Amino acid sequence: MEKLVHGRYDIAVVADLTGLYSLQSLNRLGDYGYEPLYRSPLDLMFSKKHPDSAGLKEKFNSGLNKIKEDGTFMKILRKYYPNGQVNKEALPQDMR
Repeated sequence: MEKLVHGRYDIAVVADLTGLYSLQSLNRLGDYGYEPLYRSPLDLMFSKKHPDSAGLKEKFNSGLNKIKEDGTFMKILRKYYPNGQVNKEALPQDMR
């Protein structure tokens, strides 16, 4: 992002949240156009070698469901998206 801001690059491929947040942090968000290229899900993998991989997955999903229900998930996303405008494509299917 710094090279883009300093004119060393004309285009950058960035992840939605991290790219927008970086431009916002550099106070340059309004200087660049942003166009999502494709929709890609975020995946989480648990090693089957871990003795309780199924339990880890269950704990993760349980915690994720709790923060979705109580509003914490959206609060976190709004903190990092410019002006709190969360890209709906970044949300899990059950929150769109």
